[in-house]
Amino acid sequence: MVISFRRLVDDDYKSSTYLTFLRRNAVTLLLLGGLGTYLTINLQTNAKQQVFESSVKEAINSYFIDKGNVLTNTQFDTSEENKVVRAVIRGETTPTSYDVRQIETVIAQDMAENFPEYLPIKLQLRYLPVQVIESNPLSQDKLDETDAAILTN
Repeated sequence: MVISFRRLVDDDYKSSTYLTFLRRNAVTLLLLGGLGTYLTINLQTNAKQQVFESSVKEAINSYFIDKGNVLTNTQFDTSEENKVVRAVIRGETTPTSYDVRQIETVIAQDMAENFPEYLPIKLQLRYLPVQVIESNPLSQDKLDETDAAILTN
């Protein structure tokens, strides 16, 4: 890095120091302002997307909380007319199309309040059944809250 010094000339003392500073650094200040604006907008967009994804995951988790199923993975895509959410559910209760409609309704209500500019949601569930196998096959245990916690890991 080369550091150089510029000699002061008589014009430097005649004009305002702020005006001189702005004139000499106008391009740099404009670039910094443009970069700052771009980064601020990008941060806000990403933060809003993260909040949206968290609220969708929470809606799915809360729907299945008492059914012995847990959300293990989600993927968010955008098509021309929908925001597509692909969710992987593990557990012992097979979800139905009614369950998907109920979750979509909850998410749509939240979107109307908090994300009105987003496209409508389309939820796709992928279900992975979980079977409990024990050394004593006569025991017919069901999944409980402890098992559901294990499934999320």
